[in-house]
Amino acid sequence: MCKKLIYLVSFVLVLSLAGRASAELVAYWPLDNDANDAIGELNWALDPNGTSFSTDSIMGTGALSFDGITGEGRQDAVGPLIDAFTTKTVVLWFKADSTSGTQALYDEGGSTNGLAIRINEGTLQSAVRDASAQYTATTPFDSTDWTEVAVSYDHGLLSLWVDGAEKATVMADFENQEVSSHSNNATIGATNQDGFGNNATDPIDHFSGLMDDIRLYDHALPVRIATRPTIAEGTVQSSTPVDLGWTPGVHATSHDLYLSDSLDDVDAGTEGTLLASLGRDAVGVTVGNLLAETTYYWRVDEVNDADPNSPWKGQIWSFTLAPQTASDPNPADGAMFVNPAITLSWAPGLNAESHTVYIGENFDDVNNAADGTPHTSGRCNLHS
Repeated sequence: MCKKLIYLVSFVLVLSLAGRASAELVAYWPLDNDANDAIGELNWALDPNGTSFSTDSIMGTGALSFDGITGEGRQDAVGPLIDAFTTKTVVLWFKADSTSGTQALYDEGGSTNGLAIRINEGTLQSAVRDASAQYTATTPFDSTDWTEVAVSYDHGLLSLWVDGAEKATVMADFENQEVSSHSNNATIGATNQDGFGNNATDPIDHFSGLMDDIRLYDHALPVRIATRPTIAEGTVQSSTPVDLGWTPGVHATSHDLYLSDSLDDVDAGTEGTLLASLGRDAVGVTVGNLLAETTYYWRVDEVNDADPNSPWKGQIWSFTLAPQTASDPNPADGAMFVNPAITLSWAPGLNAESHTVYIGENFDDVNNAADGTPHTSGRCNLHS
């Protein structure tokens, strides 16, 4: 059964994208007719014979073209391209001429420590290495259309995402789950020494196709979808209104928030469940007019109207509102042989500000009692 509910909503905002960039986005290469870092000084040195710029782009006004023979971008390992990390995300768009052979897309570090992304004989792969130990995430891949690939490393968990969907994961077993600092040059479109164990003197595995909009984050960011709800999944909330927050997707320009007491309706986006369509900078809402003893389901779809793959449907999360009466007593109802020095405790009723405790040996006396001294906490020491 579905009830159309009316909620009171207020929005939670964060700084603009420019304000967030300094905290998470550590390098950004739009590749709009140059290979410069838009927020720093990590500029790619391009091979002049094997690279050029194309107007066939997915973002902005241009894309970088690689000829598959000598084309590459290269730069010294400095800053975030050399630093040790426990969290990192690389996001880039590419359009391959073919998916055969081995074609390097991105590489930082080398065959000892580093992270790399490549096409390899009809698959898309990412590898991470530390102290020459390698872990690889692989997914089948046969597209020659524009494709977004993202690789996220989070304290050992290597995740490979394609067009906003998680395709493969692997758990690395490194000391402290850290990828140590690395000294080899970083490359795009080719490689020498990389996370796949290559140890060549000259560039190999040249990529043939287009590349656009490369982003490097120092956090393990979600890719396209909203994640990390601020209310833990399935928890009981003892007060209203309820604050719902999340970490936005990488390229979201708006967010659609669905909420209902029906799981199926939220999953289907049934009419009446769209609570709010929020702007880019909103990462949370405060919701009122919720009912006690009710489980609510919610999800956030990330939207970017400029991207044909948008919107990206989010995961469904839930929370339950506490009953208006106290619950979950300790000791439990009917417990026997209880230590007389026990401290009584309970889960407070919804929005309770104080609690009046009654105790006695006669059920009717306790059940019918109406006077007492309020307590402000959900605990009562029988000897206090």
